[in-house]
Amino acid sequence: MLDSWARSYAERWGLPNVARSELQRVLDGVQAGDLVDSKVETRLITDEAELPELSLDPQIRTGIDPTINVDRYEDMGLIKQGGMGEVRRVWDLALNRAIAMKVLRRDLAERDDLVLRFVEEAQATGQLEHPGIVPIYDTGRLPDGRPYFTMKEIRGRTLLDVIEELHAASGDGWGVTTTGWTFTKVIHVFQAVCEAVAYAHSRGVLHRDLKPTNVMVGTFGEVVVMDWGLAKIAGAPDLIAATHPGPRRVVTTRSRDNLYETQSGSIAGTPNYMAPEQARGEAKLVGPWSDVYALGALLYEILADRAPYEGEDLDEVVQQVIEGPPPPPRPTWQQRDSSTEEGLRKICARAMSRQIADRYMDAGLLADAVSGWLDTASARERALALVRRADQVGNKLVELRKQAATLRSKAGSLLASLPSDAASEHKRVGWDMEDQASELEAELSRKQARYVELLRSAQESVPNLPEARTRLLRIASPSELKRTPGAGWLTLVTEPAGARVKIRRFEAIGRRLVSVPMPELARTLQTPIVGMTLPVGCYQIRLHARDHDPLTVLARVERGELWSTVPAGTTRPSPIQLARHGEDLDGAIRIPHGWSWFGGDVEVEDSLPRSRAWLDPYLILRHPITNGMFRVFLAELERTQGRDAADERAPFGWLRRDGVYVVPNDEAVDQPVRRVTFESAGAFAAWMSRRTGRAWRLPREREWERAARGVDERRYPWGDFLDPRWSCVASSHRGERPAPASVRAYPLDVSPWGVRGMGGNVRDWCLGDGAPRSGPVPSIHRWIRGGHYLGITQFARSALRYQLPMPWHAGVGFRLVSPL
Repeated sequence: MLDSWARSYAERWGLPNVARSELQRVLDGVQAGDLVDSKVETRLITDEAELPELSLDPQIRTGIDPTINVDRYEDMGLIKQGGMGEVRRVWDLALNRAIAMKVLRRDLAERDDLVLRFVEEAQATGQLEHPGIVPIYDTGRLPDGRPYFTMKEIRGRTLLDVIEELHAASGDGWGVTTTGWTFTKVIHVFQAVCEAVAYAHSRGVLHRDLKPTNVMVGTFGEVVVMDWGLAKIAGAPDLIAATHPGPRRVVTTRSRDNLYETQSGSIAGTPNYMAPEQARGEAKLVGPWSDVYALGALLYEILADRAPYEGEDLDEVVQQVIEGPPPPPRPTWQQRDSSTEEGLRKICARAMSRQIADRYMDAGLLADAVSGWLDTASARERALALVRRADQVGNKLVELRKQAATLRSKAGSLLASLPSDAASEHKRVGWDMEDQASELEAELSRKQARYVELLRSAQESVPNLPEARTRLLRIASPSELKRTPGAGWLTLVTEPAGARVKIRRFEAIGRRLVSVPMPELARTLQTPIVGMTLPVGCYQIRLHARDHDPLTVLARVERGELWSTVPAGTTRPSPIQLARHGEDLDGAIRIPHGWSWFGGDVEVEDSLPRSRAWLDPYLILRHPITNGMFRVFLAELERTQGRDAADERAPFGWLRRDGVYVVPNDEAVDQPVRRVTFESAGAFAAWMSRRTGRAWRLPREREWERAARGVDERRYPWGDFLDPRWSCVASSHRGERPAPASVRAYPLDVSPWGVRGMGGNVRDWCLGDGAPRSGPVPSIHRWIRGGHYLGITQFARSALRYQLPMPWHAGVGFRLVSPL
């Protein structure tokens, strides 16, 4: 496929042999999988029937029909004078509208090659039907014989005008112009230009003269790429190269307006923006990548407020283009690189690469890259909006602190001036002041929680956002935290509201992390809880509500930070849902949604990198699947699909006796099933889904790890130390041969959620977090997690990940989860 496409592509663009060889080398590398560098991207057009290449009518190439009625148009004056012609505003008497008419210059009308190129521009542009390309209405000849074509008049400004206005309004950062232009808005215009050129490329047309003055931004926001006078059409001869076979000196001029004029010669284009192959006059090397270079130069000017190359005359500019790349684009007011534009500078550098193979292969790929940057920039703008909202709340915090402190001070002075046995009515004024101060302090606590919540939401949207990080660090500074030393805040919202709350704190007792009551929180609380101050630590929160099952929530309160269930990109806590009685399967534990830390255990094999991630709620079975449960599955499978289907799913070593499957070595029915293949575990999950009416599957890795470690990064489900008596591992058997145990044995092998057997007995099959949502699961996404009865204590660490080199293992079973 690639060979035929390469030949078609080379013929379309008239590539010389050296370019064809380079293109084939790149495609061979892609096909072989050798080229995975992001520098090499190739877009294959698989259905060219949808976008036919443009062709020029021979009759029109030899002359324009002189019978067109030019009396239809009434001249209204000059709009613009260009290198090859002039654009005039005319009144269309037939349709009663003002349009634009482009006419070839008088002194060029006798040259057949330029007449032909003028006609080519009209017909090529007329066949490019795209919102970003000016529509052509008709063609004809004036009474003096000069050709013309009419088109829509774009009222507005050139992109160059917009760029200059933006930089004039920017000082210590990108500003907002008086007409509403921002940096991001200009980049949206640039993306629209890329998309218009990408459409032309898909139709086999090169522009070859892209620059800011050839882009119009209309009054109503439309973006139009103008002046297709140097366009080259696939399959059509290059008129410039054909009529100027030898080297030709570019005319010299000094003014900026003339410096930006298009030069007609063996060098086609505007030197300030042209690709090196254009500047060298290598017409056969010019392709979509040359337009990409020019678009990169246009982006360069947006970033720097100047063209990539400037000189006293065009000879100097051309020489600069040939000699090497320009300096990195940076506004004159910017003293150092800004992270805001860093991604765009990389896009610009790649588009303007000296080597053709290192550029984006066409404008569509460049447009995709800019779109990706805009998505990131939009997220940043939303995050900064959250920071601004936090600042509004922060201003109120200062005033509330001041008011509360004033009232406390006045109350203290007043009460201190009274004797201790003074009548209550004399003390009431002071007491009222203290009550008012308490109310303000409660409001302060809620506002401070809201302040932190907004900043954390901003930081979740854009990790390490400096504006949010600086403010959070300021909160955590000693001067701020002296009011609540070693403390943070907790916000808890439930559905239904009004749930009773019992908070216990995890403490190390007997080398295990045990949840213990907090005397200061002996009273029963109710949800919602907003901005409650708690000492730094990890907490087990039990929720109770009428007609609902009890639920465990785990919270990690860090210094100066708010714990809550606010998803990334939002500002409000997502309520924790309690299950109604009978809603969840008996034997399943509900893990609510929230944030957890994962991985980061450098002492185990293949631990995930340390990262914080949000997980949606799910059910997980308290125990792994047992021999008895799996035997029921096989019996039903045999009954519905036959003996062969059941035999295929039976664990290795299972026998049949008296027409039923028998577990080897007389293992008990309440021991976890072992020697199960990944496929058999998946088949059991599908069977259980049909049986319960709820979707079940193997847990994804982070689901398994959250169920085992909770939210505090503990090494084992019960804490940071392992005693062989606590879980079923190899050293638990005191000289006896290691063997699996009942799923109800080893009661201390329990996670903070209450899930059993995750540190020993059998390991669990898991899905990699990148595994497909449906269909076959590749082996690269098949993992096992947890300790097992044959393993050393190190293997019981909950961050350990392992991939089996064989289909089953004596120490591997499985448990299931059900997304909520």
